[in-house]
Amino acid sequence: GIADLYRDTGLAARAKMDRIKAGIITSLDKASAFKPENPLTLHRLADYYKVWGESDKAIALFIQLIELNPGLLGVREQLADLYLRADNTQDATRQLEAILRERPTNERALFVLGGIKRQLDKLDEAAAHFETVLKINPKFELAYYELAGVRLFQNKPNVTLATLRKASEQFKPRFITKFYAGLAHSSLYQYSKAIENLLDAEELAQAGEQNRLTHFFYFQLGAAYERNRQYETANEIFNKAIKMSPEYHNAMNYLGYMWADINRNLDEAAKHIIRANELSPDNASYVDSLGWLYFRQGKFTEALAELRRAAELIKDEPDSTIHEHIGDTHQQLGQADEAREQWEKSLGILREQEGKMTAPDAYLLEQLGNVLNKLGQADKAKAAWHRSYDITPTQPLHKKLHPAEKQE
Repeated sequence: GIADLYRDTGLAARAKMDRIKAGIITSLDKASAFKPENPLTLHRLADYYKVWGESDKAIALFIQLIELNPGLLGVREQLADLYLRADNTQDATRQLEAILRERPTNERALFVLGGIKRQLDKLDEAAAHFETVLKINPKFELAYYELAGVRLFQNKPNVTLATLRKASEQFKPRFITKFYAGLAHSSLYQYSKAIENLLDAEELAQAGEQNRLTHFFYFQLGAAYERNRQYETANEIFNKAIKMSPEYHNAMNYLGYMWADINRNLDEAAKHIIRANELSPDNASYVDSLGWLYFRQGKFTEALAELRRAAELIKDEPDSTIHEHIGDTHQQLGQADEAREQWEKSLGILREQEGKMTAPDAYLLEQLGNVLNKLGQADKAKAAWHRSYDITPTQPLHKKLHPAEKQE
């Protein structure tokens, strides 16, 4: 049939092209065997090898050219490109640094070197390279986005937003600017602004970059909705992420814990939390979610076992929520002294985190109030809740602050 004809024609064409390529490579090899010393001949041979995918042979000839004339910066750029294609960042870096010694304002070399430093997690060096690019050429659009991404990884959301603002003053909106802005606002606990920017990013991607709308994107959007207490919308978005990537256990755990934490849809919570633990055993966050699910189900002995296991898994970096959960479980089991000990541990961690806050965090302050209240420090608890409520006013917090009010 027609399909077979197309298949056979395609196979024949590929076979013909393979024969042509083999003939060309043979001719190039014969020419190389004469060991030409003319730089122009060497350059042409190297270019042809590069075009036909013979990178190792192209590299060898480009190196010969550099040995003949170290000042051939264009050849060094081609060498760096070939090394990067082969994931040889070390040799690529050598060539780029050689270019910059000769020409410190070569913005392309600076930009590519910044990307290499970012991949190597040398974020300060990466940021310095991208900033230098922008000093040389303030119209280098991609450098703004790379710099913003590095600053985001460095947990500098305000600097990220400042960089993105400079880009938006000169260039049309892009997915990446809105996406990074959404993540930066989330880092600043400004969840309404995060949602606004992420929805803008989604709209821009739908118009031309739909491949950007991955399970990871929808996880970030779902997390922003959850933090903004918009649980039904968060549920919808998390399920979308899971549908896109059926083994995306991070979204499963987040969704399951969300329901367990607000004590709703526990069957749905169980489905996601159990599956997340199956996909990623011994993940302390997932084990904590499982323990908290058991707590909500009234299975306090099982809850305590899992919560203790979660604490043991991250004993070198203790978590305030896990210790608060252990304290709550001890209380339900009638073990008041053990409960108080765990709440004190949770309080110590929270106070340390409070001291490191770079922006007001409504969730942390609410949890701080909860733990203080459990420890009988009602006035301090109320003060923490007030601070949380001033950032994100919610009905549950209003009830804690005004318990005597009658509900209509």
